[in-house]
Amino acid sequence: MKTAIFLLSFFLCSINLFAQSDYKSSANLIYQPTDNGVGFRFETHNIYASYTKGTYNYTFVYIKTHSKYSLGFLIPFEYANLTAGLCYHIYSQPKIASGFNTKVLKSFSFEVGCVYKYKRINIGASTDVLKWEPSILLGFNF
Repeated sequence: MKTAIFLLSFFLCSINLFAQSDYKSSANLIYQPTDNGVGFRFETHNIYASYTKGTYNYTFVYIKTHSKYSLGFLIPFEYANLTAGLCYHIYSQPKIASGFNTKVLKSFSFEVGCVYKYKRINIGASTDVLKWEPSILLGFNF
Protein backbone atom coordinates (compact mmCIF):
# COMPACT_ATOMS: atom_id res chain seq x y z
CA MET A 1 0.00 0.00 0.00
CA LYS A 2 2.83 2.41 0.88
CA THR A 3 4.47 1.66 -2.47
CA ALA A 4 1.22 2.41 -4.31
CA ILE A 5 0.81 5.75 -2.51
CA PHE A 6 4.43 6.68 -3.27
CA LEU A 7 4.11 5.76 -6.96
CA LEU A 8 0.82 7.67 -7.28
CA SER A 9 2.39 10.75 -5.65
CA PHE A 10 5.43 10.51 -7.93
CA PHE A 11 3.21 10.14 -11.01
CA LEU A 12 1.03 13.14 -10.10
CA CYS A 13 4.11 15.21 -9.31
CA SER A 14 5.66 14.31 -12.67
CA ILE A 15 2.52 15.33 -14.57
CA ASN A 16 2.29 18.59 -12.65
CA LEU A 17 5.93 19.47 -13.32
CA PHE A 18 5.35 19.57 -17.06
CA ALA A 19 2.03 21.41 -16.92
CA GLN A 20 1.99 25.06 -17.99
CA SER A 21 1.37 27.39 -15.07
CA ASP A 22 1.72 31.07 -14.28
CA TYR A 23 2.38 30.33 -10.60
CA LYS A 24 5.22 32.39 -9.22
CA SER A 25 7.84 31.18 -6.81
CA SER A 26 7.22 31.82 -3.14
CA ALA A 27 8.99 31.62 0.19
CA ASN A 28 7.06 30.82 3.37
CA LEU A 29 7.76 30.71 7.08
CA ILE A 30 6.20 27.73 8.86
CA TYR A 31 4.97 27.36 12.43
CA GLN A 32 3.95 23.95 13.85
CA PRO A 33 2.05 24.40 17.12
CA THR A 34 2.25 20.70 18.03
CA ASP A 35 5.99 20.77 18.66
CA ASN A 36 6.58 24.55 18.64
CA GLY A 37 8.49 23.98 15.44
CA VAL A 38 9.55 26.64 12.99
CA GLY A 39 10.81 26.25 9.46
CA PHE A 40 10.96 27.37 5.87
CA ARG A 41 9.15 26.33 2.70
CA PHE A 42 10.01 27.17 -0.88
CA GLU A 43 7.58 26.70 -3.81
CA THR A 44 8.41 26.89 -7.50
CA HIS A 45 7.22 25.23 -10.74
CA ASN A 46 4.33 23.55 -8.90
CA ILE A 47 6.56 21.69 -6.42
CA TYR A 48 7.59 22.55 -2.90
CA ALA A 49 10.27 21.62 -0.39
CA SER A 50 10.25 22.43 3.30
CA TYR A 51 12.15 21.91 6.53
CA THR A 52 10.93 22.38 10.11
CA LYS A 53 12.53 21.79 13.49
CA GLY A 54 10.86 21.64 16.91
CA THR A 55 10.70 19.99 20.33
CA TYR A 56 7.93 17.79 21.71
CA ASN A 57 7.59 18.42 25.45
CA TYR A 58 4.51 16.69 26.85
CA THR A 59 3.96 14.58 29.97
CA PHE A 60 3.84 11.36 27.94
CA VAL A 61 6.58 12.09 25.39
CA TYR A 62 9.69 14.25 25.18
CA ILE A 63 11.66 14.52 21.95
CA LYS A 64 14.55 16.95 22.06
CA THR A 65 14.70 17.56 18.33
CA HIS A 66 12.04 16.74 15.77
CA SER A 67 13.10 17.54 12.21
CA LYS A 68 10.68 17.21 9.30
CA TYR A 69 11.62 17.33 5.62
CA SER A 70 8.81 17.57 3.07
CA LEU A 71 8.67 17.36 -0.71
CA GLY A 72 5.45 17.63 -2.67
CA PHE A 73 3.46 19.13 -5.49
CA LEU A 74 0.92 21.92 -5.90
CA ILE A 75 -2.35 21.83 -7.80
CA PRO A 76 -2.82 25.47 -8.85
CA PHE A 77 -6.15 27.29 -8.95
CA GLU A 78 -6.83 30.97 -9.56
CA TYR A 79 -6.37 32.20 -5.99
CA ALA A 80 -5.17 29.12 -4.15
CA ASN A 81 -3.11 25.96 -4.41
CA LEU A 82 -3.92 22.54 -3.04
CA THR A 83 -0.79 20.75 -1.86
CA ALA A 84 0.19 17.16 -1.20
CA GLY A 85 3.57 15.78 -0.28
CA LEU A 86 5.73 13.15 1.36
CA CYS A 87 7.34 13.85 4.76
CA TYR A 88 10.41 12.37 6.40
CA HIS A 89 10.77 12.74 10.18
CA ILE A 90 13.91 12.48 12.31
CA TYR A 91 13.62 12.20 16.11
CA SER A 92 16.56 12.64 18.47
CA GLN A 93 16.70 11.52 22.09
CA PRO A 94 13.05 10.43 22.50
CA LYS A 95 11.76 9.72 26.02
CA ILE A 96 8.41 7.96 25.77
CA ALA A 97 6.08 6.95 28.61
CA SER A 98 4.62 3.45 28.64
CA GLY A 99 1.29 3.16 26.87
CA PHE A 100 2.14 5.82 24.28
CA ASN A 101 1.22 4.82 20.71
CA THR A 102 4.60 4.76 18.95
CA LYS A 103 2.98 4.35 15.51
CA VAL A 104 2.94 8.15 15.21
CA LEU A 105 6.74 8.14 15.39
CA LYS A 106 7.21 6.47 12.01
CA SER A 107 9.80 8.09 9.73
CA PHE A 108 7.60 8.51 6.64
CA SER A 109 4.19 10.15 6.40
CA PHE A 110 2.32 12.47 4.05
CA GLU A 111 0.70 15.87 4.27
CA VAL A 112 -2.08 17.75 2.52
CA GLY A 113 -2.91 21.43 2.60
CA CYS A 114 -4.03 24.61 0.92
CA VAL A 115 -2.25 27.91 0.29
CA TYR A 116 -4.24 31.07 -0.46
CA LYS A 117 -2.53 33.67 -2.67
CA TYR A 118 -3.40 37.35 -2.53
CA LYS A 119 -1.17 39.60 -4.65
CA ARG A 120 2.29 39.06 -3.13
CA ILE A 121 1.15 37.37 0.10
CA ASN A 122 0.62 33.65 0.82
CA ILE A 123 -1.36 32.32 3.77
CA GLY A 124 -1.90 28.61 4.19
CA ALA A 125 -2.15 25.52 6.32
CA SER A 126 -1.18 21.91 5.92
CA THR A 127 -1.61 18.81 8.04
CA ASP A 128 0.47 15.70 8.37
CA VAL A 129 -2.36 13.20 7.97
CA LEU A 130 -0.86 10.26 9.87
CA LYS A 131 0.31 12.36 12.84
CA TRP A 132 -2.42 15.07 12.77
CA GLU A 133 0.35 17.64 13.01
CA PRO A 134 -0.79 21.00 11.61
CA SER A 135 1.45 23.65 10.05
CA ILE A 136 0.64 27.32 9.46
CA LEU A 137 2.29 29.09 6.52
CA LEU A 138 2.89 32.78 5.89
CA GLY A 139 5.01 34.05 3.02
CA PHE A 140 5.34 36.08 -0.14
CA ASN A 141 5.47 35.57 -3.91
CA PHE A 142 8.36 36.72 -6.03
